[in-house]
Amino acid sequence: MKSIFKIGLIAFSFVILSCDGFFEDKAIDVSLENAKPRLVVEALINWEKGTIGNNQQILLSKSSNFFSSSKRIPATGASVSIENTNGDVFDFIDNNDGSYTTTQFEPILREKYTLIINFEGEEIRAIETLLPVPDIENIGQDEFEVLGEKIPVVTFTFQDISEEENFFFFEFFPDFQPEKDTDFSDDEFQDGNEIEVEFSSSFEIPNSDGEIREFKQGDVIDFALFGISEQFYNYYGIINDQADPDGGPFSLPPAQANGNCINITNPENRPLGYFRLSEVSKASYTYE
Repeated sequence: MKSIFKIGLIAFSFVILSCDGFFEDKAIDVSLENAKPRLVVEALINWEKGTIGNNQQILLSKSSNFFSSSKRIPATGASVSIENTNGDVFDFIDNNDGSYTTTQFEPILREKYTLIINFEGEEIRAIETLLPVPDIENIGQDEFEVLGEKIPVVTFTFQDISEEENFFFFEFFPDFQPEKDTDFSDDEFQDGNEIEVEFSSSFEIPNSDGEIREFKQGDVIDFALFGISEQFYNYYGIINDQADPDGGPFSLPPAQANGNCINITNPENRPLGYFRLSEVSKASYTYE
């Protein structure tokens, strides 16, 4: 039995509207205070199939205020390590640019790991499990019809692990666009089945009034399939809802996207971001 996920681009769009004197012809004086910067944790440990997985990187930064022109403020001077249930500790070296690296990490499937960060006198911790993922198989291309128009797509399949809940994260990276597309799903109705993932281009051609650049002969598309935990699946779902909040007049407001990083020293100063560990299956396809 084969099940199909139809994958599209997750677009993050923010619109800021302003007006002077909504009902009256006068200026409105708005006072905006700068919030205290919070630590942002990007601890995404990926073990690509066929590699040792010992080289890993964690990024730390500080959130900036609304009017800041800086996109990323590196957080340096932290102590960063990951510990497994056997008590093995993998220390990450501070590169003084917000990146922390190690060449000694030892990935073990289904092992539970604890991230430990000490920064500016406060201790941050997060716990996650390194989850397996099936191999990407049967890569190809097809077309599906929408309102009489045929849309080119690329596809791949993988065999779901049976008799357990599985959660997946996808990355698609056509060589004609500057950033990756992402999506996520679970196997609630596909347990133990061969699952087919189908992906069409959503990249708008610059200065084309919204025209989509569809797949063409010679395009190279990179795929990545990640095994993720249920808590990361739920976390990413909230982020997705916040990025596209137009759920209709009866939709509920999105919840706050709290990651799994906890400030042990000062719980009110909770960091942003997430600690995730995944086995990763990668593949590439040239469109014909």
